[in-house]
Amino acid sequence: MVLCKAIIRSLNTNYKYNLISYDKTTRHETQPYPDVAIREGIYNALMHNDWSACQPITIKVFDLKMEISNRSVLPAGWTMENHDSLHINPLISNTFKYAGFVEKFGTGIPKMLNACKADGNPVPVYKVYEKSISLVLKPSEKYMLLVDQLYGRNINDIKLNTNVVDVVNGVVNVVDDPNENHVLNVSDRRKRLLELISANASISIAELALIMAVTKRTVDRDISWLKEHGYISREGNPKSGYWRVCKSIDD
Repeated sequence: MVLCKAIIRSLNTNYKYNLISYDKTTRHETQPYPDVAIREGIYNALMHNDWSACQPITIKVFDLKMEISNRSVLPAGWTMENHDSLHINPLISNTFKYAGFVEKFGTGIPKMLNACKADGNPVPVYKVYEKSISLVLKPSEKYMLLVDQLYGRNINDIKLNTNVVDVVNGVVNVVDDPNENHVLNVSDRRKRLLELISANASISIAELALIMAVTKRTVDRDISWLKEHGYISREGNPKSGYWRVCKSIDD
């Protein structure tokens, strides 16, 4: 149970691209997917995974979707709207229930549907393969419109890299996409970072990662390099401070 909370916390902190907007002095943070839907998707994957196959549960975060996949087979005739509760791993399922994480078996998917409907997200979809099942979540309409308002582009033109969180034997491992730097090489990427920071001294790491189509980890590394070599500095406190460009990268 603690692991589930840790995964969701890690997703919120490092992998989901929440958007920041302001209404005068009021700060708003818009997330692409409701936490309830993510939580129920992870619970279902853990309870219904075929652990005998020794295959990890994976969570893949793309630009326009999140996929939660596990090794399993969907019973014949099941749909998102019409299904019965089947205890593939009764010991795990009962542990979830007795610990209070499941109120009633069979209610997880309705909770997921209601959460997505309330937040304006498309209906979640289960993709069924020969030996695995993937839950696909899509961003809300509000989130997609906000990207267009903030950056003046259609969200379909933004390509973020994939990050995968593997759950194996109770351990969370983060694996970055090996093609992470395919958009710009290191030198060009750092120049682009300087341009973005020059244009908006209050821009956040998450916003830089979204615009640059790279992970937050990549931006953090480049920011550290730029600061170390005297190109930028951070003024004020971490939350309400701002960037200062000291020199161009061509100097």
